[in-house]
Amino acid sequence: MKNEESLINDLKLGFRKVGIISIISLSIYLAFSIIQFNYISKITHGINLYLVSLAGNILYLLLLALIYFVFLNLRSKISKIERNKENVIFSTFTIIAFVLIFFDIGLYLGQFLFSFSNMQISSILSIIYVIFYIILLISCFFVYIFFALSINKMNGTMEIGVIIWPIVIYAISKSIEVIIKIVIQVFNLIGGSSLVIYSSIIYSIFHYLNLAVEIIFAISMFFVANNAKISSLNEIPQNAPSSYSGPIDKSMIPPQYCPYCGTENSPGTKFCINCGKEID
Repeated sequence: MKNEESLINDLKLGFRKVGIISIISLSIYLAFSIIQFNYISKITHGINLYLVSLAGNILYLLLLALIYFVFLNLRSKISKIERNKENVIFSTFTIIAFVLIFFDIGLYLGQFLFSFSNMQISSILSIIYVIFYIILLISCFFVYIFFALSINKMNGTMEIGVIIWPIVIYAISKSIEVIIKIVIQVFNLIGGSSLVIYSSIIYSIFHYLNLAVEIIFAISMFFVANNAKISSLNEIPQNAPSSYSGPIDKSMIPPQYCPYCGTENSPGTKFCINCGKEID
């Protein structure tokens, strides 16, 4: 029981550190987007790309908030009323995240269909954002499912939830990277100075988002590996006594020498094998 509580506490600490570093990374990316706001708006004659990058940051911060409320539920001693309150807040944040993602999908899908006949640059951008938000929606769904299961089961499911979350985020990162490469190739085939400018803007926006996500993934996997190592060290056989501290390698213990005849005896011997006298 103590080992299980220790593992849960280690997982809490890992989530807390990952959350803090994730928020810092996303805040830096958000600050970068704000600094480049004037530059982007001058080139694109609007704030479309800026709003998209801002919406992406808000959604990721909402996911971090979901994780925070989940790991509040992992406390072993918590009243039923407090747990219900946290579950309500957790569900509320989930619904908000889903609604925002569905709104963005509908918005950009409509823009894509509207401009598809003219094959404008906005149609290409719109379908990119639709794909991006669909990926984000799927990841949000998996995060909700696995962490919701982890509230009720703190053993195997909890470990699955810890491992699945960074993998899903990493999948988003790699999907964005593939989308960027496809867009750059399309722009190079079409040609034109304005298209090159658009491609550089898209690359800069998704590059920093991708960088932040990969930082989160690396840190998450570090804590997952660390927690797995701690749990394996703390494992105790079921039939072992309460004072068990792991197997003892007798070859590492120095032999005992009889103070009377000097004969070497094996560790733990009470009487000398040569003279029969008691070894102190």
